[in-house]
Amino acid sequence: MQTLAENSKGLTLLMRLNWDRFVALAVLFGSLAFSAWVGG
Repeated sequence: MQTLAENSKGLTLLMRLNWDRFVALAVLFGSLAFSAWVGG
């Protein structure tokens, strides 16, 4: 039971880290596309 709780906590943390990384990549890609659109 305790291992299940620890696994769920680790999975939530992993998903949160992946979500933050996805948001950071989306913001970076958006800024690059915006600068290319303005410059081009």
